Parts: sequence; C-alpha cells; structure tokens
Amino acid sequence: MSMRAYIGNGHSFMNGFNASVQMNSFFNRAAFARHRNFLNLGVNGQSITPGTSTPFNLTTIRAKTTNDERLIVAWDLNDTREIYDLGTITLVQFETAVQAFFDALAAKGWSKTADLTWITGYKILDNAFYTIAEYQTVVDALVAKCISNGVHYITNFPTYPLDPDGVHPKNDTAYEIMGKYVQLNMR
Repeated sequence: MSMRAYIGNGHSFMNGFNASVQMNSFFNRAAFARHRNFLNLGVNGQSITPGTSTPFNLTTIRAKTTNDERLIVAWDLNDTREIYDLGTITLVQFETAVQAFFDALAAKGWSKTADLTWITGYKILDNAFYTIAEYQTVVDALVAKCISNGVHYITNFPTYPLDPDGVHPKNDTAYEIMGKYVQLNMR
C-alpha cells in the first residue's frame, strides 16, 4: 500500500521562495513531517485571479485519486497586489475566483470539506505593494469564503524572519517555523 499524498498549489510561499532548496518550503516540511508523499506545484508570482500575475489555470486541477489525501493551497499575496497595487482586479473578482476554484475541485472529485486546506494570513509588513490592513481585508474575505464553503483554513501564523521586501519568509528558519505551524494545524 502506498503512502497517502498531499498536493500543494499556490504562490511563492508554497514554492519556497528564499529557501535554500524547495524541500525546505513550509508545505514540503509539513508533508514530510506527517509522513506523506507530496507534490509541490507552487509557482512564484502565481495568483488565483486573472490579473497581470501568473494566474492559476483551473483546467490543470487533477482529478482526485485514491492516494490523494489533501490538496493544500496558498493564494492571496499576489491577488492582494493585483487589487491594491496594480488595480487590475477587484476584491469581488478575487472572491469569485476562489469560489470557481472550489467548484472546479468538486467537479474533479475533491471534497471541499474533507480534502482541502487553504493557507492564508501570513506575517507581513507594510510593503511597496500593499499595507497590512489591505492584506487583512483580502484574508478576511478569503476566510469568509472558506467558512461559507466548509473549507478548512490555516491562518494567524506565528512570527518568523521576514525578507526585507516585507512579504516573503527570509530563509529556511522562517519556513521551518511555518512548516511546524501548518503541520500542527492540519486536519
């Protein structure tokens, strides 16, 4: 019998931006600590909305297999930039994209209530792209959407070392803190 698998989709935090190797991303660390196979599909600069970032393509969602245990996603940072820095999307468009993602998952056999975890609410500073308050507005909207769909979410991360950009985790130590937090808060 093969081990159950975690699939990760999302932005640079999922991918492990600033980690020495992708294995040190929070997702990979949490999956490894829980003794799961894992596939990290995180992409730096990716968003869930069709703005100027690299938008996620809903058609690439794979159908759930018997070995797939959990789909863990992390989109909100680049979407916040699209809303508040670039003005290419609205908060309503973000919420619509999140709902479309939930609906596409269900069509591929993933249960919103049993199979999905959304990661959000990172520790950021006011930065060149948006303020903490603007980011919190997006997080609040995302959490509300998760609650209304019965989706498990992880938020309110503990403090970890930040990159000078005020957004990204600074190093492997930051990802270790994040990975332990995700591991402890997974269903």
